[in-house]
Amino acid sequence: MFLKNKFSALLVAILLASTQFVYSQNYELIWADEFDSTEINRDNWTNEVGEYWANNEIQAYTNSRTNSYIDNGVLKIVARNEKYGVRNYTSARMITQAKQSFLYGKIEARIKLPFGQGIWPAFWTLGENISSVSWPKCGEIDIMEMIGGSGRENTVYGTVHWDSDGHASYGGQKTLSTGKFSDDFHVYSIIWDPQKIEWYIDNVKYNVVDITPSHMSEFHKEQFILLNVAVGGSWPGNPDSTTQFPQTMEVDYVRVYQSTSLYPKIIITEPLNNATFATNEEITLTADVDFDDTIEKVQFFQETALIGETSAKPYIVSWKNVEAGFYKISAKAVSNSGLSGSSETIDVTVGNGQTKSPYKGYYVKLPGIIEVENYDIGGQGSTFYDVDANNTGGVYRSNSVDIEECTDIGEGYNVGWTAAGEWLTYSINVVKAGNYIFTSRVASEVSTGSYKIEIDGVDKTGNISIASTGSWQTWTNSKSQEVELTEGNHVLKFVVINGNFNINSISVFEKDAVDELNIISPNGGEIWKTGEINEIKWNSQLVHNVRLLYSTNGGATWKAISNKSTAEFGVFRWLIPNDISETCLIAIQNSDKSATYDFSDDNFSIKDASTGIINNNLVHEFSLEQNYPNPFNPTTSISYAIKSASNVKLNIYNMLGQEVATLVNRHQLAGKYSVIFDAKNLSSGTYIYKIVADELVSVKKLLLLK
Repeated sequence: MFLKNKFSALLVAILLASTQFVYSQNYELIWADEFDSTEINRDNWTNEVGEYWANNEIQAYTNSRTNSYIDNGVLKIVARNEKYGVRNYTSARMITQAKQSFLYGKIEARIKLPFGQGIWPAFWTLGENISSVSWPKCGEIDIMEMIGGSGRENTVYGTVHWDSDGHASYGGQKTLSTGKFSDDFHVYSIIWDPQKIEWYIDNVKYNVVDITPSHMSEFHKEQFILLNVAVGGSWPGNPDSTTQFPQTMEVDYVRVYQSTSLYPKIIITEPLNNATFATNEEITLTADVDFDDTIEKVQFFQETALIGETSAKPYIVSWKNVEAGFYKISAKAVSNSGLSGSSETIDVTVGNGQTKSPYKGYYVKLPGIIEVENYDIGGQGSTFYDVDANNTGGVYRSNSVDIEECTDIGEGYNVGWTAAGEWLTYSINVVKAGNYIFTSRVASEVSTGSYKIEIDGVDKTGNISIASTGSWQTWTNSKSQEVELTEGNHVLKFVVINGNFNINSISVFEKDAVDELNIISPNGGEIWKTGEINEIKWNSQLVHNVRLLYSTNGGATWKAISNKSTAEFGVFRWLIPNDISETCLIAIQNSDKSATYDFSDDNFSIKDASTGIINNNLVHEFSLEQNYPNPFNPTTSISYAIKSASNVKLNIYNMLGQEVATLVNRHQLAGKYSVIFDAKNLSSGTYIYKIVADELVSVKKLLLLK
């Protein structure tokens, strides 16, 4: 637990009391397994199988019906004293990884626990990214653990584990006044929000941890649920002659709720479910969001692939050049405070609805970048071939191609666990005939990997070997010789000759290509009006994500529009702010390499929409605006207005109430002001900004995510 002195705690309480962000205790059920069928629901649960586990446990986990099954509406996980391989005990460990994962909410289960020396039941969560970052960097929330043995079976534990230059943990415990937890069912739950995690038994809180410190970022990412009964181990010790077998953990239900006010609610209003369109017809995607706080952006997805995003209401994106196929479209709303909500998925049919189609609906344009996880829709033997039936990484897509989270430039996902004979296909459109080099981003701990690239069934690269990069997430470029490509549509096939390497992306550009950004509009002379939506447009090359900024004083100072937008879309719908000026400029910058950028060639104007005047600084009330963008890294813009000349102070505080920055400390005339807060020297986390203008005070929160 992170201790705070009384003065700091009081200051934080005072500051938070005046913020507008309030967490409601109204929850709605978003997912549950009531175990009311005769078989375990495999859309929810996977049985992990193996004989060797951490913590010096001595059981083998199996998928046998004798170790996990449903009986009369109750899931039973049974530990048995029986031989399995080299082990003398069996049990079950059930997980929702890659099937059901959650960020924040109320997670609970009604469970009757087993008992006995060496018996170790648990209801817990792990980070969905464990395959790529490992434990404890993925984070772990132990909702309930009980250590069987004499005098211990009336106590359960709630704990969190994370990485802070090594393993760190914090926990609490609850002891029954009478009896044992094996006597009856109890409800074990956590309430998890962006500020804290609270532990409950039968709706009585017994533990809480603050998760706002920057070194606890693990608890601001999705987690999956686990249920298991371990036998033996470092904590409980091994069974002895007093231990009775079999021992059963009975689970009546597992439920997940989310706050009705904490998360944005979003629905797709256009197109309707089961809509049909002609091939290459432009499809308008529209969403409606219900949320009290400010929405930073709305994103649209084809399955898991991002196909468009917007920050301006109405939330509209044009999905263009869509090929024939069956598609599943959803939308996600992200608030300025980093909270998000997703819509229901709708089905869309384009053309004859053929089953083989580009994953994003449209051909990948070359020159450009192919993200390898976005291989074509079609299935095993049609658009991909994988030697095993499971997605070992467990993320992004549900078929057998092995995908994990990636730490390379641009982040996202990579294909891993490659094996000889595997392949992936991509529908591509070569915009201009010419000689191109294929640059693959690869990583490997060994030097045995090799691959080739085919175009329309013809080997274009020959076998390309991959040397060890030092680790599975240490990335380097693997380049082909120049390859001649003809203009038009083609199928690119990535073929694994020898496996044991990871691949993130394939960049296809001419030999001397460099990363470039070029603003198309506004580029000088345009007149845009406040409150209207206009499109910032650009061209890009060898760039994944961009940062957008604007200036109202000819480039002397800059304010953020978006810290991260997808470069390939080439467009950003901008709600024109009330920043009236004739000397406006737009800047665009590579989010991953700040040395690559471009500016508007000349000034454009922002006018008042109602008056057409380009100079209006009248202020009728005192106000402090929500910083934008939020979350941010490392800069954000804070705007405020004062209605009369005042002595103004604008300070930043951490969650301990300590002042970490002073942005303004001077006398100012009535008017509207904006300052840039640069947090490059601060750690990730929640901060508070407070303005004092004589007797007037206002406070808000901001979130720095690095």
